[in-house]
Amino acid sequence: MRGGALGHRQFHPTLTAPGAHIVSTRAISGTTLNLLDAPHDLQQCGLVPSGLANLAYYTCASGTSMASPHVVGTVALMQQAAGGGLTPDQVKNVLEQTARAMTKDDGTPFSLWEVGAGYLDVYAAVSAVMP
Repeated sequence: MRGGALGHRQFHPTLTAPGAHIVSTRAISGTTLNLLDAPHDLQQCGLVPSGLANLAYYTCASGTSMASPHVVGTVALMQQAAGGGLTPDQVKNVLEQTARAMTKDDGTPFSLWEVGAGYLDVYAAVSAVMP
């Protein structure tokens, strides 16, 4: 489901970040992941592994766990560019103001409750806070 709770349009995401079919590293110990699933995981993302040497160290997943690192990295870059003085409200405002509009296949825009302000634009967000 996109957006907030069904039927409650006042609850919506702030913005949308890359979070679907993300290739990422994975732990090979201390986890319940089945390392034999690694080739299948990557194939789900449309990737065909070319070698098996490091395959167990990678996975493909979707969701908030994959989107959050993109946003956190963007915020870290913003803070560095601004000298570390941005407040949480300032960060949120910049992320919302610099997000790119998202459109459906037919060209119509998604609504606020579906995608928030739009797609995270790292370059625009960091550029907006540079002195």
